[in-house]
Amino acid sequence: MKTQMPRILFLAIAILCTSQTLAQRFRSGKADSPTARTLFSFPERIALRNGDIFTSRRGLMFVPLNRTKSSSDVIAVEFYQFPRSASADHETPPIFILKGGPGFEGLERALAEPGRFEVSYRHFLDVSDVVVVGQRGIGSSKPNTAVDWVTKPRRADQPYDDEKAVREFQEALSHERQYWVNQGLDLSGFNVRECAADVRDVADALGYKQISLLGGSFGSHWGMAIMRFHPNLVARAIFTGMEGPDHTWDHPGWIWNVYKRVATDAEASEELRARIPEGGLIARMESLVEGAKQKPITRTVFRGRPNEMTALIDGWAMQRVSRGISGKLKDWPAEVIQMSEGNFSNAVV
Repeated sequence: MKTQMPRILFLAIAILCTSQTLAQRFRSGKADSPTARTLFSFPERIALRNGDIFTSRRGLMFVPLNRTKSSSDVIAVEFYQFPRSASADHETPPIFILKGGPGFEGLERALAEPGRFEVSYRHFLDVSDVVVVGQRGIGSSKPNTAVDWVTKPRRADQPYDDEKAVREFQEALSHERQYWVNQGLDLSGFNVRECAADVRDVADALGYKQISLLGGSFGSHWGMAIMRFHPNLVARAIFTGMEGPDHTWDHPGWIWNVYKRVATDAEASEELRARIPEGGLIARMESLVEGAKQKPITRTVFRGRPNEMTALIDGWAMQRVSRGISGKLKDWPAEVIQMSEGNFSNAVV
């Protein structure tokens, strides 16, 4: 007499086999990439300070990673679209706001702050629609290739080794770069010309024939690239902290050249001439940095108060203030003179 396997056991085996097959498919399956120049969007509700809700549109624009290559992969650039008020002229081109950096992480966290939308964007809507386009390869645009690098902690009395820090940073960049290369990502596609074309594609997808641009710092660099490569798209533009398409001020050496020109003007001025240190402002600032590397400076801060403390100014700290304490270029000559005379109070307080 043959023993029959219970029916429930057959069912369990069938489910197990099916589950294993699905799991194998899930682990090994590959979805097709979205088609380039297509758009996915959805309503995004923003809480206002007065308790009302403002409905915007948020989405992803799928764009070629490298438009110079016919077989380019597709990446996603995030955007927000804020509709104009009913009283606005519907013939006015939309305002495309171009963020600086590069390093724009997206608007989600910012718009979650009470009042941020009203302060930053709502007043523009009396004029036209507002569109904020993300930066490819960064933040809420995908993939996010930004390197989140933090210097290793050190003791308060341990001088900062800037050469070691540079090496560590370069190693981190090299590691991240190799990771994305191994993933098959064409890193040559991350450039401002492609960023300009991203804005054009977003404008086309949203049905805008012309747009106005508003940007600062890298946003101006980005905006001028749009004007250069897509001139018929731009109706008007407003830029601040301008960085031209053929100028890259982010390079430390090129930035320092700006300070050299400021130093030349300051040294020629009657107001400062008598207090210019021997050798000039640039030479003095460079000697202060080098001296702090060799022998860090200690200064007491909050003198005479219960929370008095001693601050260490090492090479890294001195390098940070070498381009100014206040952050205002016009005050830089006076700040160098102040430090060259031994007064570091403003640098450490």
